[in-house]
Amino acid sequence: MSLAISLSSPKRFKGIIAHSGLLLQHDRLSYRWNDLGALSFFIAHGEQDPIVPIELGRQAHRQLVQANANVLYREYPIQHTISDESLSDISTWLQQQI
Repeated sequence: MSLAISLSSPKRFKGIIAHSGLLLQHDRLSYRWNDLGALSFFIAHGEQDPIVPIELGRQAHRQLVQANANVLYREYPIQHTISDESLSDISTWLQQQI
């Protein structure tokens, strides 16, 4: 959800954290791929996620890279959860953004 909201209104945000996320494809969503210059993304995904397959996280990462977005992508040996390691990486990323 954070990816869809931020890509629809990128100028309203400075940074986005998407854990186990994906890019929703819907005719009501209008992504502003050309307006991502000031927006930073941290995408984290579990390698064994049974809810949101990791390929959807990888696909989101590829699409953001193609749009020249500032994106940090990490995979973790977890399922559909948040690990101590991912929280630590998110904390480091947030400190760099502030």
